[in-house]
Amino acid sequence: MLALVAGQGALPVAVASAQSKQPLICALAGHVPDGLHVDIAFRIEHLGTFITTLKNKGTKTSDKSIAHIFRITVTRGTLLKRKWMG
Repeated sequence: MLALVAGQGALPVAVASAQSKQPLICALAGHVPDGLHVDIAFRIEHLGTFITTLKNKGTKTSDKSIAHIFRITVTRGTLLKRKWMG
């Protein structure tokens, strides 16, 4: 299953509609994407729980790849600290 962490603008709709199966639409709380229904809204301080939720829904990802995308360190499903990568 594809999980799309969507922001605002036209790109999330274009990516979602190009998929053969409807992706799981995720967004930061308070940042609803235009033209898409959000399946999972999450807060950045609950990123560990969000990752666990994605895994439980059958998405294939790794904590390391998600941590790199959000530029933070995640260990055992718990947000430990921000890590600013230059």
